[in-house]
Amino acid sequence: LHSFPTRRSSDLFDVVTLWDVLEHLDRPREVIASIARLLRPGGFVALNTVNSSSIGARVAGRQWRHLAPPYHLPYFTPASLKRLLADAGFETVRREVNGVMFGSGRETRRLPGPLRIIEDAVTHWRSRPIATMLNLLDEIDITAVRRRAPSTSGIGK
Repeated sequence: LHSFPTRRSSDLFDVVTLWDVLEHLDRPREVIASIARLLRPGGFVALNTVNSSSIGARVAGRQWRHLAPPYHLPYFTPASLKRLLADAGFETVRREVNGVMFGSGRETRRLPGPLRIIEDAVTHWRSRPIATMLNLLDEIDITAVRRRAPSTSGIGK
């Protein structure tokens, strides 16, 4: 992103997406600022990341399945993600928090006690409709539009 050429307006993009990327970056503020420079004014960034203020995070605490260093480095709430984007010149136009299915590979980090029974029930393919009812709001989906040029202040904070 840092070395991508943007000398002409024809080099700029209309849309950049980051699905399940932001939580893996060690410098998300710099990446978002770089994306703002790659987008034309009125261009969109659409992304999702884990929601550290979700019901699932609060209930599971240190056992939350997304608490996974060194794979997940920064964590965001809907408010902190909106602020990160605003600092880079974006205005949020859509924000949703969603649940995610419990997947395989959780054998090493199981939820405690009764929550394990719920996790097993939701994970089972016959019980997928339960997942809709048990929405722990573990993900943030956000779309923002570039309104102004990104500032260089705050980079690296």
